[in-house]
Order: sequence, then C-alpha cells, then structure tokens
Amino acid sequence: MRIRSLTTGAALPTEEAARASLIMRLGTFSRAGRAALEDAGFTVQTTRLSTQPIERWLPPNASALRIVSELGQMCAVEDIFYWSLGTMQTESFDPDLAGYIPEIIANSDNVFASIQVGDRRVPVNNGQGGINLDAVRSAAGIIKALSAGSEDGFLNLRFAAAANCPPHVPFYPASYYEEDEQNGGAPEFGLALEAADLAIQAFEQARSQDEARENLLALLVEQGDKVAQVCGRLAAEHGYTFTGLDISMAPYPEPDRSAARALEMLSGSPFGGAGTLAAATFFTGILKEARRRLPTVGYSGLMLPALEDQTLAERTLQGLVSLDTLLLVSAVCGLGLDTVPMPGDVSQRQLEKVILDMASLAIRLDKPLTARLLPVPGKSAGDPVEWPDYPYFAKGMIMNVPGEDGEGLIGGSWLSI
Repeated sequence: MRIRSLTTGAALPTEEAARASLIMRLGTFSRAGRAALEDAGFTVQTTRLSTQPIERWLPPNASALRIVSELGQMCAVEDIFYWSLGTMQTESFDPDLAGYIPEIIANSDNVFASIQVGDRRVPVNNGQGGINLDAVRSAAGIIKALSAGSEDGFLNLRFAAAANCPPHVPFYPASYYEEDEQNGGAPEFGLALEAADLAIQAFEQARSQDEARENLLALLVEQGDKVAQVCGRLAAEHGYTFTGLDISMAPYPEPDRSAARALEMLSGSPFGGAGTLAAATFFTGILKEARRRLPTVGYSGLMLPALEDQTLAERTLQGLVSLDTLLLVSAVCGLGLDTVPMPGDVSQRQLEKVILDMASLAIRLDKPLTARLLPVPGKSAGDPVEWPDYPYFAKGMIMNVPGEDGEGLIGGSWLSI
C-alpha cells in the first residue's frame, strides 16, 4: 500500500501576506507529515493543499491569474506538489470566475480546479437535489477549452465536473475545504490511499467469497490502523485536525496494482463482461464494512479511473468497456467517469449530456461522483492513446461518445432530480 497524497485543507485569507504565512506553515506541516509516514514504512507520493470553494476567496477578474500564479510558486517552494482552488459550489456558481479557469490551469503547472454542477443539498421544485445547468454548460466549455489549449488534451487532467461531493476529500480534482465543527476553521489533513495491491493480495490467497472478504478486511484494517496511528500523533503534535483515510484504494497502471484485475478475480470474467456489476457490489460491501472499523473520509469507495488502471485500460482496448459500462458500475461504486479519453471533436453539447448523466446518477443515488474527461485533439473513437511521459496512465483507447448533439427538451437554468 502506498499513500497517493497527504492532503492538507485550509481557508486561504484574502490578505496576501497572511496567505503567504499560511502556506509556509502548511509546508512545514506537510514535510513533517511526509517524514513521519515514511519513517513508519509508507511511501508518500505527493503532498497537496485544498482550499475553501474558489468563489469565496478568488476575485472574478484578471487579478485572479496573478494571485494563482503567486500561490502556485509559494506551494512549490514549500514542497506542496499540487493545490486545489477549491470546488466551486452549485448554489454559488459564478460564471465570470469560472471563465478564468482554462487560463488559470494553462498558466500554472500545479493547480487543480473543479465545479460542483449538482448537489442533493440544493432542492429544486421540491426535488431531492438540483443540477445547475449553467454550471454544466460552463464545465463542458472549460473541458473543450483545455483540450484545445494543449497538444494532447492533457490539461484536462487538472479539471473535473463534480456532483454531490462533500468537503474534505483528499483525492483530486474535486477537493475543497469547509469550516465545520470538527476542524473549527483551523487547518486539517487527510490521506488518499493507493491500495489496489491489497485487494490483489487478498483475493489471490482466497479460496472462497468469505475468505476474500475477510482477507481484504484484515489487510485494510491492519494497514489503515497503522497509518491512522501516525496521523493521530501528527494531529496531536501540530494541532491539525485529522479528517481520516480515503480508502478508495486508487490503482496504478501495473497488473499487481489494478482494481479492475481484483474485480476479475472475484467475477471470473473480464472486466466489462457478465458478473462485473456483482463483483463491484461485493467489493463495495467490503469497503463499507472497513469504513465502520477505520477513520475514513472522502469517497472511500471502489475507484476505477479509465487510464490509471492497466486492466481497465486493456479491457477498453478490447472493446469490453464503454462510457455506459463506467456509468453502470458507478451506480454501485464511488467515483464516476475519471480520466476518460474522448475524441478531440466531441461537441460541447455532448460533453454537457455526459456530465448531466453523471450528476443525475450522483444525486438520485446520493453519492459523490465526478467527470474528468479528456478529449484528445486529432484522435477519434477507437484510436489508441498514451502519455508516455506520465507514469500514472496506461495505454488506452479513445472512447466513443454516442448520440447526437441536438438540444432536446432539457434546458433552462436548473434541473430537479
């Protein structure tokens, strides 16, 4: 098991000197936290920072570019690998500020952004949640702009449309800080785990369904307890709130670190074939039990990013996985459409519909989902695609986005679910 990220969270002051002072303190803590975790035997891949929602601290004008650039440089100096602008929220969606996001991302190497396009906590027309259609359209436009602004569409790695995502998620891009009773408005931290290898290890040693469950639970609780003890000491020593572990068990593009391969061991079929949904449901049940035994935060569900999981990428190349497959499995697990390569000429309206489908599922099922979509210029559905200089991506295939881009009857500003 590795730690994908030690993610601190804090509210950025509006005054520049105070912001600089805070970043320095957060950097000191991040270095101390990383050292403590590595002394305990864990590999920490990145340290990150998540801020309060962007519209609460960043002005919707040209000065935003300068502020973000300066903060990015401060984070780099303080060994904070990446930082999040803070997910823009559904009710307070600001189209003017959102319009600066493509330029902000294009001019910074270490910043991530996201827009919460829908939220179950925002009832519309007496429904159980609302989708801000203006936010959906804006998110799709940002994706198109970021795709056009990079040769290989890679800038979209740092942007996502989100729905129903809570604060304190240590995984990116949909990550933001919120003042609450637990943190009292002070800094906090949580861990994002890269632990798909634990599932492979657990299932290889199992001879039955019950053994598979108990093996994975035992490994997760053992490793989770160990790392949580380190975090408890860090919280006590530095006065930071420990929010918990996101046990989503992120994969890495190697066979022994593949969540999709673990599902295949359960189902006895290739991912995308019959039995995939049942295996994902079983796996999610194990994580649900682990959440009762460990301090958890964030998604803490089954994570299946299309390009970060080698088995999943291979099954896509074999024609077994499509957008519909990923949406179907998202109904029983927890991430949505992550790192999905798409044709470079996908229309903005098609992107809007994909985002709308994701958000509808998230609100109807009351779960956090995201859409991190990567249209690749010059590529068409079925084309192979790879980013050889980025070790977190396997070689994949451009997924087809079916359907026309006609308007239909869904329109206006809000959609109730």
